[in-house]
Amino acid sequence: MLGDALNGVIGPIFETTWNVLKNQYDAGLQHVDDEQKRLYVQQATERAAQAYHQKYLERHCNVKVLPGLMKEAMPLDTIYTAVKFLGDSDLKYFSTLDDLEEMYRQSGKRRFRVGSDERKDGLDAANQEQYLMVLGGPGVGKSTFLRKLGLEALKGNLAHDLMPVFIELKSFKSDEQTIAQAITKELEIAGFPGPETLVESLLAEGKILVLLDGLDEVPAKQENDVIDQVRDFCDRYSQNRFVSSCRIAAYKGGFNRFIDVTMAEFDDEQIEQFIKRWFSSDLDIQAGTALRFWNLLCQPENEAAKELAQTPLLLTFLCLTYDRSQNLPTVRSTLYGDALNILLKEWAAEKRLEQDPIYQGFHADLEKELLAEIAYESFSENQLFFSKAELVERVSSFLEDTLNAPKYLDGVAVLKAIEKQQGILVERAPDAYSFSHLTLQEYLVAQYISNQWITGKLVSHHLTDRRWREVFLLVSGLLGKRSYEMWLLMQRQASHWIDSPHLQSLLNWVIKPFGKDNTFVSDAILVRARFLHSFLKLINAQLTVSLEFIDISSENAITMVSKGRMINLANTYLDYISRVSTIVNATLSASATTMDIIVATRQENTLGVGDLADFLATVVLGSSSYVPVLKTNKDFNKSEYMETLATSLAIVNAIADTIENKTLVKRFGDLSDQLPGIDSEVSKWIAFAFDCTKVYFDMFDLADKSFMLTPEDAHSLDNYLYSVKLILDCKNAAVRVSRQQWESIESRLLRVSTN
Repeated sequence: MLGDALNGVIGPIFETTWNVLKNQYDAGLQHVDDEQKRLYVQQATERAAQAYHQKYLERHCNVKVLPGLMKEAMPLDTIYTAVKFLGDSDLKYFSTLDDLEEMYRQSGKRRFRVGSDERKDGLDAANQEQYLMVLGGPGVGKSTFLRKLGLEALKGNLAHDLMPVFIELKSFKSDEQTIAQAITKELEIAGFPGPETLVESLLAEGKILVLLDGLDEVPAKQENDVIDQVRDFCDRYSQNRFVSSCRIAAYKGGFNRFIDVTMAEFDDEQIEQFIKRWFSSDLDIQAGTALRFWNLLCQPENEAAKELAQTPLLLTFLCLTYDRSQNLPTVRSTLYGDALNILLKEWAAEKRLEQDPIYQGFHADLEKELLAEIAYESFSENQLFFSKAELVERVSSFLEDTLNAPKYLDGVAVLKAIEKQQGILVERAPDAYSFSHLTLQEYLVAQYISNQWITGKLVSHHLTDRRWREVFLLVSGLLGKRSYEMWLLMQRQASHWIDSPHLQSLLNWVIKPFGKDNTFVSDAILVRARFLHSFLKLINAQLTVSLEFIDISSENAITMVSKGRMINLANTYLDYISRVSTIVNATLSASATTMDIIVATRQENTLGVGDLADFLATVVLGSSSYVPVLKTNKDFNKSEYMETLATSLAIVNAIADTIENKTLVKRFGDLSDQLPGIDSEVSKWIAFAFDCTKVYFDMFDLADKSFMLTPEDAHSLDNYLYSVKLILDCKNAAVRVSRQQWESIESRLLRVSTN
């Protein structure tokens, strides 16, 4: 029986080692002295087992990466998130690069790896396979997984009771070092008696789980010798279990006994679990830090940052960054630039890796220039995947044109060094490469544009191309105070989308004074955006009611355009109007610094009248005595007209309240006596809605206007509003914004330019 000191934790180590040692001594136990010696060895083994467990925790189970950000180490068990391996069907072959490109785009995800979603649990695979080769890119958690395997073995949680020995292969810096010596040293440090004999016996009986970490990290001079030694060692001691790790780009194969598995990037479930484990202190649990960070990452505007989180190393970086300010930096160019530098420089330095001689001549700054050029050229060609031949040609062309590039470098060697050292370029399928993250490719594209100062080309060619949105934001951050020049180009380019008479009439209406008692005319973009949003919501409502209530008599129909034209147009561009409304609504949020947003659905007295306000709030909020009308009348439920109209009127009223327009409130108040009863027929509710619309039209000088847009106008307005929103987002992504310069830009948005 084990002593109390073992506490059931180090039992597996003791049992494994003591049984081997006991067999060595039992044959010669004839005298009291021999029995005393046996007791001494047993006690020494107990102490060594305790020490081994403790030293394993101290040496291999404290996580501290990115020392500039991470001040204290964290226990491995605290933050470890279960890893998954790719399924066999995920390693696909593609007939052409176009097939790979098409599969990626159809997935609709910012995730370059394509194929099935089949995954295998990492610990299950380690229990099933005697020989396991764990492959993956830099920072995906290969070493962490091996350390975790050792820890689980110490706890007795694996399927086989073995003694784990973790060996870093990068420490093999001479031909004289052997794996057996490395194992012996681990036991000797813990104080096991007769470590050399003990190791030989343990290996002979198949009692060791050998964890060989970092096959790719072996110094180049020793690489072939170490590979041969690993093969020979596995053949000689085949009774044991082996798990090794290697970067996939550096793996040369030849380990016939091993089953190769590739670590999958983190999926959403793993990212969320990692964040929960990272922010698990009492203070963080009380503050809900993990949930707030996860929700922040899931916001559409943070999609690019979330893509980085698929790599555990970069997810750690994001957690550390969020922990400092409880937010992600507004200037994303700084965030993504730091992430790129972690892969290019800091990770290899932190692991104390000896770089390949080729890479020593190809320094990080030169590499960044090359990667930026490749990223820009391929992105401009709408190309995310490329063949090895294409990459080698681009690398060779860059080297030939670079004066300070070492002459001995060639394209093939440099590509291999980049792929192996940092994994910025990754082979996704045979002869099919891509950048490791779309986010990093976009950052490099932005870096190239800002370095070459080709913002004019960026704006003229890609302003309304949604695929380039993130690039615009990053360029805005990289340009510093010169970002204003790009915004000005964007504003001028955007103005070309509003050349049609209808659109110019609409925007001129947005900025003119309203009502006889209203003398306020604001240049604030938020006020203009609110009016435009309100109007588009009304158009949306009109189109909807024309489809749902085709039998409404013409005298009750809205007279902005004929009913027939409304019906013909509705199916053509109802989606355009909805999309435009969404973009304008986003514009309201983006310009919140100009004026506080007044919520459209305010308290009961929003309109200055009780019943009417109650009705409008009911339609939007779904809470009051009028709910039964909405939920029980199936005809009423067929149409979104009342909801969209109520939203429109509530927004308009909020604006009117802001500009102190008392006439609008009074005229709505006069309608309160006409509010239908709760059991009124649908026709009376619709008639009441039309009366509200008439007040809207009369008050804002719309009675004689026809702003119904053609499909072409809707498309142009869609692109214009997207451009306006992008300019606002670029302002928020900039490092420094001049108040005077921004006011000059803002005054031109959502209005017809006079220059």
